[in-house]
Amino acid sequence: MTAREVVEEFGELFYRQKNVRQAFERWVHPDYIQHKPTLPDGREAVIAFLENLLERFPERTFTIHRIIASDDLVAVHYHSQATSDDLGFAVVDIFRVENCLMVEHWDVVQRVPQESANDNTMF
Repeated sequence: MTAREVVEEFGELFYRQKNVRQAFERWVHPDYIQHKPTLPDGREAVIAFLENLLERFPERTFTIHRIIASDDLVAVHYHSQATSDDLGFAVVDIFRVENCLMVEHWDVVQRVPQESANDNTMF
């Protein structure tokens, strides 16, 4: 299985079905290295964070716009919205995959602005 396929399988469970625990327990190494400065290392910390997020915002959606893969690194570019009328955030999650498990994570998060200096979207 390729790194991209691992992240696509994870994405189906997490981004589309919002089944946080199942996605992370199946596709993420327990000692997951976390580069997001607000979370400690380890899969349980991110599971707790995301389960809490979805409990507070049960309508939250994650709309994937592209997946880009290069060797063991896979980037997922998506739009995260708390509700359908929320402008939300443009997010890129970057995962390093090893032995069919995601072992490391980086992300870049940017709020979608009300107005833009151009007609291009963030997606």
